[in-house]
Amino acid sequence: MSHDLPSSAAQKLRIVHFSDKNGRIQVIFPETRLLNLEAVFSATQRRFRPIYHRREQDNNRLKPNTQTLIDQEVFQFDLLAIQNSAGNGYETISSDALKQRFAGPLNYIDDFCIELGRVPQPVAHHKDDEQQLRQALGEFKATRVTQRLEETLEMPALSATCRRIIQLCANPNADAEELCKIINLDPSLAAQVMSWASSPYYGTNNKVDSIDDAIIRIVGFDMVLNLALGLSMGASIEPPKNGPRHFQEFWLDAVSHAILMDLLVQRVSPERRPQKGHAYLAGLLHNFGYLILGAVLPPYFSALSRQHEANPHLPADMIEMFALGFTQQQLAFRQFKQWQLPDNVCTAIRYSTQPEYQGDHAPLTKLLHLAQRVYRQQEVPSALLNDLGLTPADTQKAYQQLLESSAYLQIMANLIKKQ
Repeated sequence: MSHDLPSSAAQKLRIVHFSDKNGRIQVIFPETRLLNLEAVFSATQRRFRPIYHRREQDNNRLKPNTQTLIDQEVFQFDLLAIQNSAGNGYETISSDALKQRFAGPLNYIDDFCIELGRVPQPVAHHKDDEQQLRQALGEFKATRVTQRLEETLEMPALSATCRRIIQLCANPNADAEELCKIINLDPSLAAQVMSWASSPYYGTNNKVDSIDDAIIRIVGFDMVLNLALGLSMGASIEPPKNGPRHFQEFWLDAVSHAILMDLLVQRVSPERRPQKGHAYLAGLLHNFGYLILGAVLPPYFSALSRQHEANPHLPADMIEMFALGFTQQQLAFRQFKQWQLPDNVCTAIRYSTQPEYQGDHAPLTKLLHLAQRVYRQQEVPSALLNDLGLTPADTQKAYQQLLESSAYLQIMANLIKKQ
C-alpha cells in the first residue's frame, strides 16, 4: 500500500460503520455512489444503524477485525484511495490487493450502491410539486399527506401568536405598535426577543427596557417581525427525536444561517438587495421542511435520517429524492404557502438548492444558496457572486463574523429549544 497522495486516477472510497445488538460491520463503496441501506439490510438480514464517531476523521476509516461488505463497483477501478489510519489523508491500494485483504469468510462482495445518475430529480417548477408528491407516496398516501398538511390532522396547528404575526406580515400598513401588542401577549416570545436585542450581536451598551425599545432602537421592525414569526413557528413543531445525527443541532444551524443571511444581505449591491428581514427569515426557516416531514410522516423521516447518516458525502436533496421521491424544500414550500408566509421567502427556500434559478425572487433565492455554501465552506461559483454583486472577500468576512458570534449563536439556539 502506498502512503503517497492518491493520484487523480485513484477512486476514493467511503467507509460507513454500522451496529445492531449483535455486533458491528463496515461497508466499503465508491465515493461516487449512494449507499443503499435496504441492500445492506437485505444482504445481512439485519437492521443496522449507522455509527456516529465524534471525531470526524473516524467516520471514514477502516476498522480492523470487523466484518466487511464491499460494493462490487469498487473493483471496476484498478487503483483505489482509502483514508489512512491517522485519518488525515489517503493511501492508495490496488483493487486486487483490497480484494485479497478482505478475502475472509465473514466478508463478502455484493451490489450495495446506486449510481448517482439513477437518482431522480425534483421537478423543475413548484407547480408540479403536488404531482411528484403523489407519485412518490402513492395516491392513498398522498391524499393522506394532503389532509395532514391542509387540515393539520396530525401536525400541531400554528399558535394564535403565529397566526397574528402572519396576518401582520401580509398587512403593508403594519406598524411597530401592532407588533408590540402581539409579542407582549406571549411572555415566552417577548423574553426571547428581549434576549435577542440585548445580545452582543447588536452591540448595544444600554439596557433594553421593552419590546418597543427592542423594535425601534435596536433590532428594527422587519427583523423583529420575521424573528418573531420564525420563533413562533418553531414553537409549534418539536424537532423529531429520531433524526440524523446533525439534527441534534437543528436550531443552532437555523440561527447560524439566519445570522449569516443578515451579514451577507448587508453586502449585496443595493439594486439587487432583498429585504433584510426576509433574508433573516429565509435563513432561519431554510431547513424547516425537516420539522414538517418529521411531524407528518415519522416512518419516512426515520428512513431518510438513516440514509443521511450513511451518505454524508452527498447533497441532502439527492438523498431525499432517493429515499422519498421529493425534497424537504418541496414539502416546506407547500406548507409555507398554506400558512401564507411571504412569497419571496417561500420561493427562496423551495429553490435554494438551485443556484441557476432565475425566476421570481431570484436575489433572495441565490443569497440563501450562497449562505448554505459559505456556511459549509464549499466553493462558491463566481457567477453566483456576480449575480449578487459580491466578492469572495465579502463572503469570507461574513463567515468570520459568524464564527466570532459562535457563543451568542449557541445561547440563542438554546433559547429557542427551551421555548
